[in-house]
Amino acid sequence: MSRITRNPRRDANEPAIVQALERLGFSVQRLSATGCPDLAIGKQGITRLVEVKSGRQPLRPTQAGWWLHWQGGSLLVIRDIEEAAIVAHHWGTSDAPLCEALFRHRATALTQARS
Repeated sequence: MSRITRNPRRDANEPAIVQALERLGFSVQRLSATGCPDLAIGKQGITRLVEVKSGRQPLRPTQAGWWLHWQGGSLLVIRDIEEAAIVAHHWGTSDAPLCEALFRHRATALTQARS
């Protein structure tokens, strides 16, 4: 895990999510090591690592491997600007309410897509 290589792959929706997070008052730093999350975001003295994904895209094997060895906090996966707003709304709470809100948003989006 100490070997860092550059990873130029970025999700197409990342710029919009970064702009939304910045408008919501977050500091945003793009990260680029292979398998490493896409962003580090911070606000109110709290820092979280974020993986940006499009649609229902899963983590790539290198990303899953990185998280298996990570000894820090949990991963946030943000898929659209609405999810960025959910993260901002629940910022500073424990992981449970935040994860529940993201799950509800995704379940609603999935139900609407199937209709």
